[in-house]
Order: sequence, then structure tokens, then C-alpha cells
Amino acid sequence: MAVTGLFPAATQRPQPGRERRNAPRVKTIIPVTIQVTTPGGERAFQGRGLDVSVTGMSICAPQPLDVGDVVWISMAVLRHDVTLGAKVMRCQPTKKLGRWSIGVMFEQSTAVDQLLIREFFEQEYRRRLPSV
Repeated sequence: MAVTGLFPAATQRPQPGRERRNAPRVKTIIPVTIQVTTPGGERAFQGRGLDVSVTGMSICAPQPLDVGDVVWISMAVLRHDVTLGAKVMRCQPTKKLGRWSIGVMFEQSTAVDQLLIREFFEQEYRRRLPSV
């Protein structure tokens, strides 16, 4: 069962000229599958999540998407398959020819998937803290 509205911080609009992210992100590399439905049909392709937060992620992918596209992002998180509905917030070419940097904001998930993303984020964040 899909649940909407689980990412309340993601619905707040930032002021112009300010950082658009509403939550801290951590660097990671995680394989993802991006599925998008357009008037031309449905397509799916592989990418890599490069950073993640509880409200969104940045993905490196071999195909561009349009800002505003609604996509489904699937990935293995903490030994579970997670699928999140997301909205494309930005898409720009990378320095590496044939690759695109895509920023998505999570908008829809199950309660379990949301919990897994939050636990994954916290685990990655703790892993990167300097040891004392």
C-alpha cells in the first residue's frame, strides 16, 4: 500500500537563492533502477545513487529525465528491496560524456520503505562520523 505525505519536509518550498535541500545528505554509492512512464511509454534503466537523505537523492544515470517527471526508484537497502515514488527536481549533464546528474525528491512510499530509507541514512551518516 502506497502512502503519500510521509516526507513533509520535502513539500516545503525554499526561498529563492537558498539551498533547496531540506535535509542533510550523505555520500554513498548504491545501484538503483529508475522507472518512468511518459506519453511515449514506460522505460526503466540502471543508475547509481551518489548521495541520499530521508527526502531525496542524487543519481548518476545514462539517460536524462525531464524536470517534473514522476519516477519510481528501486534499490536494495539494508538487505531489503525498497521502491520510492519521486519527482525529478533537476537533471543536467555530467562532465563524463553520456551521463546525467538527476536530483529527485521522494514523494511516495510505503511506511516500511520510508523507515528503511531513514535507517539507511542514519547508518551511512554514523559510518562517516570521525571516530573519537
